[in-house]
Amino acid sequence: MSQIQKTQSPIDGSIYVERALADLAQVTDAVTQAAQAQKAWSKVSLTQRKAICSRAVDVFESNKDKIAQELCWQMGRPIRYAGGEVDSFSERSRYLISIADEVLAPIQTSEKAGFDRYITHEPVGVVLVIAPWNYPLHTPINAVMPALLAGNSVILKHSAQTPLCAERIVEAFTEAGLPTAVLQCLHMNHEIRKWPLNLLKLAPFPLLVLCQQEWLLRKPLRVVLLMSVWNLAAKIPLISVKMQT
Repeated sequence: MSQIQKTQSPIDGSIYVERALADLAQVTDAVTQAAQAQKAWSKVSLTQRKAICSRAVDVFESNKDKIAQELCWQMGRPIRYAGGEVDSFSERSRYLISIADEVLAPIQTSEKAGFDRYITHEPVGVVLVIAPWNYPLHTPINAVMPALLAGNSVILKHSAQTPLCAERIVEAFTEAGLPTAVLQCLHMNHEIRKWPLNLLKLAPFPLLVLCQQEWLLRKPLRVVLLMSVWNLAAKIPLISVKMQT
């Protein structure tokens, strides 16, 4: 029987939302689907990826009032401020989309006679984003959006206090036309020593864990922290030889 996650509203102490927690089989299936979907998504042009991501932001904005209301009840932010995080989600997303061409463009290195030398960006694979409860919209999009634009697939895990935020983000991208399993959310418990390690062990493909919850960092877990979210596109040096005639 699945464990049930209950989100208690700080407003009146009521149970605002309940969700079944994913078991190991469901986690394994999600990771496998994400890896398969990522192969096709990485071949989609950056122009198309940007278009889908832009539509997702439009969809998300169109549900601003509903999302703000849910945010208020889940984590207690006053309703007059809750809509502001939807705005910052959109603003940050559009900025990341606007710089994607420049940031992901090949980097030309020093010249050498007879050679073309440059560094190209390649997606890392499956990215697990662990989002915080206090800014559950603005913070995760800083990782989710660059990861998707760079051609990765993403599994999003939100705090037990804000599960609907993860669902609304995934719903917006799905409605915008993002292929199935490229972005998923999983509701998982806080046995941090178990499920991320299981993910890392199970994945026969590149898997990056991006942790945005400070308390998790005190656990003995192999978590990769990114100083720059655009490192979600690995830099691969390439050298091609010019044919001399």
